[in-house]
Amino acid sequence: MMSCSGGSEWPGNLPRADWRDLADLNLSTGAVSPTLDTLLGPVVRIAGFIVPFEDSLSKVSTFLLVPNFGACVHLPPPAPNQMILVEMEEGVEVEFDLWTQGPIWAVGVLSVTDNDSPWGAVGFSMKAQASVKFADGLAEDEDW
Repeated sequence: MMSCSGGSEWPGNLPRADWRDLADLNLSTGAVSPTLDTLLGPVVRIAGFIVPFEDSLSKVSTFLLVPNFGACVHLPPPAPNQMILVEMEEGVEVEFDLWTQGPIWAVGVLSVTDNDSPWGAVGFSMKAQASVKFADGLAEDEDW
């Protein structure tokens, strides 16, 4: 079963951002590929793992999203084009358990940014409307 935070209805066929597309952000010039450019602005979904700013929290409204579990618990941290600063819409929180948390879909508007975090520079931000926890058997291309 999917557990969602945020909107009550999920729009079908949302564009799916892929971490390989985010890697096309040129860290030296800020230039983006044509594919990445199409993902900036509209509401998209991207799968990843939550990195909270405080380990003791059970709900988060601002967090980093990274492509791999544990990506920020070692040095060096991921490249800036492999981290997204996610800020949920006001009043929306994502349930989080540091020890059992699996991947989520984050749904929102993605943009290029230049933020710092305790884990390094962050190349993207997302104003997220909702999140969905992955469930066993949830296909990457499933319409929800």
